[in-house]
Amino acid sequence: YFSNHLFHPRRPSVGETVNHIWMTWEPMFFFAQTGQPGKSQIMRTDLLEFGFSFSDDQPTGKSGPHINYIPGCSLASPIFSQGGYINENISRIAVGRFKIWGNAALLEPCFYYHDFFVDMTPGVRLCVNL
Repeated sequence: YFSNHLFHPRRPSVGETVNHIWMTWEPMFFFAQTGQPGKSQIMRTDLLEFGFSFSDDQPTGKSGPHINYIPGCSLASPIFSQGGYINENISRIAVGRFKIWGNAALLEPCFYYHDFFVDMTPGVRLCVNL
């Protein structure tokens, strides 16, 4: 994760654009029933994601919950797939993020697809900052 304010001792000033570039590993776990009663199977798919975003660090001045849109883009592809739940050729593209409650959570609309935008499936990712 890199940012133009990552190593700065001061916080961004009002109206200053903050750029972010990241590479993340995202494990996804799926649970399914087997043919045996009471037994379940765990399947895992690991995604490698590259992305960028930039935002204008404006204070909102509102009290309570508020939502800010952060423009950007990310692309993820599997690097490991176990089981037949997810196609190995699947990819995910996301455009923009919605920052909720300050920096506590991010909602990211995305699309899963394979073979260059065939069988697109919409999705929403929820990222919680602890």
